[in-house]
Amino acid sequence: MLLYCRRNTDSETTTSLLKWGADDVSTRMFVQLIDGVWNISFRQYFPITFREQPYDYIMNMDLLSVPMLFVTGDKDFASWVGIKRYGYDRVASKIKGLVTLPGYGHTDLVIGRDVERDVYPVILEWIQEVEKVEGSVVLDE
Repeated sequence: MLLYCRRNTDSETTTSLLKWGADDVSTRMFVQLIDGVWNISFRQYFPITFREQPYDYIMNMDLLSVPMLFVTGDKDFASWVGIKRYGYDRVASKIKGLVTLPGYGHTDLVIGRDVERDVYPVILEWIQEVEKVEGSVVLDE
């Protein structure tokens, strides 16, 4: 399981990812990440006082009813199983999709070398299908 799959990035992108991904991470953000891994949750940073309960984003996934596409890679540290269980299965959206792209980690789904060929067309095709079903208007570039 990876934050990114090295073969999908060049050295400049990898350096940038490591620099910006590790730069100035607050203690609260780090605690949120550890809490998520430890408790299998996605909660806000811990409140200032521990008397308050942090907001749990997963618990209210059923409030989301807009069309949603979940995109993950088979090497993603979040894993398609977790994405499906805690996201896809919980949203109230009648129109939703789950795509697992082989050879991709987490971050390289956005910054990878071949995203324009492998990832973006999948997202665009899904949006176009939703437009047909929903009759939605998508603004031109």
